[in-house]
Amino acid sequence: MSLSIEDRSKLAALKKDLPQKYKLQITSELKELLKLLSQNPAKAGLEYQLKAAITKIAHDPRYKGLNSHKYESLNERYGQEIWESYVQNNTPGAWRLFWFYGPEKDEITLVLATPHP
Repeated sequence: MSLSIEDRSKLAALKKDLPQKYKLQITSELKELLKLLSQNPAKAGLEYQLKAAITKIAHDPRYKGLNSHKYESLNERYGQEIWESYVQNNTPGAWRLFWFYGPEKDEITLVLATPHP
């Protein structure tokens, strides 16, 4: 894993402070991205930010720093009402995380993460 011990500790503390309210489903596309990030030490910062955003979404998708909002351009592709949340902000090519509620009650499906379209 490319995350430093310090970043792993920060994520563990974040998870403790923000208990998970939603069960998460993660698409194979996003799982593959997380795997690639974990194998690239140069991407450790992005990996940490993405995992922190995922933790915040599991706790409360309306967490202020996520700036979650509907993103209609992907609704047809996924057949769901898609939401966009910030992974990064005020950064060139800032990353975003796309997700939807469901398919089950109290469940969120994380679809993909990408630099801001």
